[in-house]
Amino acid sequence: MAYPNNRVALTSRDTAANPHLEIVVGWDRGMQTYFAQVFNGLNKYGEDNMLVDIGNRVGEITYPGAVIDAVRPYADIPDDLGRTLAAQREADTSTYRQLRGEAGHVARAADLAGIDITVALTTASQTDPRIQAFDATEDDVDGGEHLGRGMGY
Repeated sequence: MAYPNNRVALTSRDTAANPHLEIVVGWDRGMQTYFAQVFNGLNKYGEDNMLVDIGNRVGEITYPGAVIDAVRPYADIPDDLGRTLAAQREADTSTYRQLRGEAGHVARAADLAGIDITVALTTASQTDPRIQAFDATEDDVDGGEHLGRGMGY
């Protein structure tokens, strides 16, 4: 999901013909990708009608020109949009090590709260056939921290 300050709203090329058009581009820090979305109102089910929706996978789009080209048929493109998008990415100084540390805090908070994931999974698997039980090992329950040992994490 993109952070609000990394969403650049663009103006539709023809607002009279497309009054419901909403166009956004930006840099998604968590996904490490540029994204572009063009919404055109709601469909008959009340869901967003997406004309363009790219940048949904980790590292999918690493060049700002790709998202600019994707929305060009729908939006007026400001002269400095490429520089704005590049600046968003440059401002993202997180490293893998920092992001992994943030994830570790979440796992430790669950541990401190007394949440035993192995009990939760095996209990759920007995009552819900969609969940498969597994034999827990120390590697499964340490939050993956063993994977980083020896690599400096």
